[in-house]
Amino acid sequence: MSEQASKPECHCIPFTEIPHATRLFTDLVYHYDRVRAWYPHAPLDPASYHAAAKTLDYPAATRAEVSTVLEEQARRFGAVPAVLANIERLRQGAYAVVTGQQVGLFGGPVFSFYKALTAIKIAASLTANGLDTVPVFWLATEDHDLEEVNHAWMLSADGRADMVKSAAKPEAEHAPVGDIVFDEEISGLVESTIATLPAGEASDETAALLRECYRPGRTFGGSFGRMMARLFGRFGVILMDPRDPRLRQLASPVFRKAIEGASDFYHALDARNRELGAHGYHAQVYVSEETSLLFVRQEGHRTPLRRKDGNFLLQGQPVTRDSLLGALDSHPENFSPNVLLRPVVQDSLLPTLGYVGGPAELAYFAQAGAVYEGILGRMPVVTPRASFTLVDTRSTKLLNRYELSLPTIFREDTAVRERMA
Repeated sequence: MSEQASKPECHCIPFTEIPHATRLFTDLVYHYDRVRAWYPHAPLDPASYHAAAKTLDYPAATRAEVSTVLEEQARRFGAVPAVLANIERLRQGAYAVVTGQQVGLFGGPVFSFYKALTAIKIAASLTANGLDTVPVFWLATEDHDLEEVNHAWMLSADGRADMVKSAAKPEAEHAPVGDIVFDEEISGLVESTIATLPAGEASDETAALLRECYRPGRTFGGSFGRMMARLFGRFGVILMDPRDPRLRQLASPVFRKAIEGASDFYHALDARNRELGAHGYHAQVYVSEETSLLFVRQEGHRTPLRRKDGNFLLQGQPVTRDSLLGALDSHPENFSPNVLLRPVVQDSLLPTLGYVGGPAELAYFAQAGAVYEGILGRMPVVTPRASFTLVDTRSTKLLNRYELSLPTIFREDTAVRERMA
């Protein structure tokens, strides 16, 4: 899209022209027949959602408890009537279209917003076609990779992409990023970021949003959630922080199955990976004999649960299956899923018809399907988020002058130089 003084000019670019788009993802979008063995629902077919609805078994008790938790969380984020109304719809029987993202600084990558917008549109479309559906945004507050969330790229007044980064640290190494608290540094970071923004009404709105949401004493998770609530509350987007102990209790049967069937899940995932490879596709998530599907929180650390010779290890120390199950019964809040189990936990807590994700996420659903089969016996429709590239006026003039298209820019620098010459 080019931002011109008159009317914006829009072009559609297929994912096949985007660098690094995997064949698994592009076949899912454009050649579903090639990948239907791993994705039970065609991503762009409205009938898929009706088929997914028929497979859904969502207990009334779970619906009631989850709705209560979501309402409490919504009020903490400063809920508006549209959000509370959608939670009530969920309580009364509505389905969900879910998306989510790590709780990045200042909202994280812009595709966090595109995910939310896509979920809003799909939920509205499904509701209009007879499936009462609400949009839900899963806050990935449990992730412990601080280097992925402690910075953001901002477009400055002179058109540069500048990185801003927070120095906030967790109390314990590998602690969930959602718990990390901002100190006084965040105020200076907000103001220095605002100072680089282009002038205009949108910049004034952005400045007010940053000042309201990112303050000393608040956490990565709380600040991100507050920002998303301000941006998308009017559209009724329900925010979900999975760390609530009541949600952990509801998810404990999934964790139990992951512990009891750890060996079976490894063999199922190994077989799925080999099957994908035999058809020329990649495995997005690395799986080895040491892999389990869980993390366990110990003294603030989020520690991967490993496997060796049929037994479990935590930080290199052996732990029995029975002791893990006992710990799960007494403190389910200390357990969290890995990337392949997370969507299964999510869909055990929500009446999910569809999930909106990026290319890498949708690729790992081909593997996660083996876990879905062993725990829930169903999968949602997975569909790509909307993607946009915004091109400013100055860059548009340069593209037009040298008769360059955006896909050309995606190629190697020498190709661009040759075209300009």
